[in-house]
Amino acid sequence: MTIMQIRQTDDTGRIVIPKEMRESLRLEGKPLAIHLLEDKSGIAVVASKSVNTRSRRKLDEEGRLLINSAIRKQLGWGKVKQLEITASGESLLLKEPAKRCAICGSAETLMKIKEEYLCEDCLHLGNQNVAGKWEELLDGLMKHYIKKCRQALEKKDDKEAVHHTRTTGRKLRNLLEFIGLRKNHPIIERIKEAHKHLGKARDQDVLREAFEKRAAGEEDDKLRAVYLELADLALGKPRKKLEKKLPDVINDDFQHLWNEFLHTQMGSFVLMLNVDEKLKEHEEEYQKLVSRYKQAADQHGSVSKKGMEALHKVRIKAKGMRYLYKYADEIEGGGYKEQAEHYKAFQDRFGEINDRKTWLDELDKNEKKIKASKKEIKKVKHQLTDELAELVSKIDFGAEKGVAI
Repeated sequence: MTIMQIRQTDDTGRIVIPKEMRESLRLEGKPLAIHLLEDKSGIAVVASKSVNTRSRRKLDEEGRLLINSAIRKQLGWGKVKQLEITASGESLLLKEPAKRCAICGSAETLMKIKEEYLCEDCLHLGNQNVAGKWEELLDGLMKHYIKKCRQALEKKDDKEAVHHTRTTGRKLRNLLEFIGLRKNHPIIERIKEAHKHLGKARDQDVLREAFEKRAAGEEDDKLRAVYLELADLALGKPRKKLEKKLPDVINDDFQHLWNEFLHTQMGSFVLMLNVDEKLKEHEEEYQKLVSRYKQAADQHGSVSKKGMEALHKVRIKAKGMRYLYKYADEIEGGGYKEQAEHYKAFQDRFGEINDRKTWLDELDKNEKKIKASKKEIKKVKHQLTDELAELVSKIDFGAEKGVAI
């Protein structure tokens, strides 16, 4: 019968021999011979009276064996060393612990995963588990998305239905691209097409509500009239186009595309995925976008066309990062919540900036249709531009996790 345990030497080179081993080999009180193994992988200890006395050792009253410094030096063992102690037959072997599977302890067919080793069987089971988590997450999100698309068409008076559908689609697209789907993959293309139609309908609802709210809070009657005209002009045909176009995009054919991908392709994507490395790539991309914005702001002005275009890309990327960290936290069982919260705070602050920029774009687009005087329109432009500049000036791209504060 082979007995094996892991113990650690102290800083003088002493190591406690397990009681069951001491009793099995009857080592208590006997002189022990210590010699190097032929392959210099460790030492062998046997009870003997026939060896040179200089190599003899006895266990102390606490069952500790002293491994002298000369032997430790030959083996490259430091002062404190974890050793695998094996009792087999009449021998006691002390060696560096064999590489074993971190899950089942097997020493067969090992692969190094980060700082640990996993055997082939446990790795296979682990891969199945990981793949299962991703499939459950993405399929659940897809089913939710398709349901939301139906609701966006059915609940015509529910302005939030379109918003929730767009948000779900954005999450889904970010995750699918994260696991490796190319941007022109048929599933991604369908989601992008739906997002375009949903976005126009959402903008119509939001703009009308926003301009009515601005009008209600405006003290200047002439400026209030400009905002009310903008609210009226926000009414258009996007909702009717959505009702016509969306069923042609998110349909049975789209469901078939998804089912085929889910059952025949997804496993190959998620099993090759290194979440930490992919997140690092996305962080680096985010930092590049921040740098480009700073450069554009320095050269053209923070609220210039080029400055705002660059800042918009930072905003969209930050939104995607929030989703990636949120779902990575779910899949990996924690460790990413703080990063998700950082990007959420950034996203919330950026919302106000995006609102002012959208309002200015809408004003430019409809300027010739507004009946108010050019003077009043100009005042509204200055009002919104000043607000936009103030909001942008408060953004501080801190070093911590690359998130704006």
